[in-house]
Amino acid sequence: MKMLACSAGRRMQFVVTFALAALFSGSCNASDPGSRERSFVKALELFDAATSANDYLASARELESILAEGFENGAVYYNLGNATIERASLVEPF
Repeated sequence: MKMLACSAGRRMQFVVTFALAALFSGSCNASDPGSRERSFVKALELFDAATSANDYLASARELESILAEGFENGAVYYNLGNATIERASLVEPF
């Protein structure tokens, strides 16, 4: 199978579009219907701009806030896992 080549920006746009579509498809229990989507985009922006373990932690916490509302989605878990792994790679062991 041949993979299509695309720039990182284009690939990120696809991932964000796909993830937002998945987030919009569920029922919304939040008081503000757009809060989940804003939190997800904020988490991705924090991840992309991260330069330290604390930056990755901020991204993970934003994603955890979505899960705390009772919303479960593969894109949220996937990005939470990435933020956790990146943070762990920067934290010095005891």
